[in-house]
Amino acid sequence: MPYLNASADLVISSGGYNTLLEALSGRANILSFPYRTDQRDEQYQHSVRLKKFVNLEVSTDLADLHGLFERALAALGPGRRGDRRSELDIAGAANIERIVLADLGFAGITKGELRETESVPREIADEV
Repeated sequence: MPYLNASADLVISSGGYNTLLEALSGRANILSFPYRTDQRDEQYQHSVRLKKFVNLEVSTDLADLHGLFERALAALGPGRRGDRRSELDIAGAANIERIVLADLGFAGITKGELRETESVPREIADEV
């Protein structure tokens, strides 16, 4: 699925985190229909927050699907407006690794240097 979502022109989803990231890695317009209608729901919140960066429509009412689908199809093509996904940093795992290493006092140290460090247990250094 990651490759399909990344290569699609349009992704229709419930707004799950992985599906949104997969769609963001390509150039897809996104229609998000979170399962839950509570605006505190994680799928709803992710969709609303990403809307300012990509062509994404979010609705909690499936009756909106036809109209949003027609509008999304019309928006496809050259010169898509409003797409700012290049401003997003979606390298979460790499960022977490960098933050954890900095918190442990190893900021700026390469993985190879970390493996050679005596102050880090071998099983931890090998995992990085």
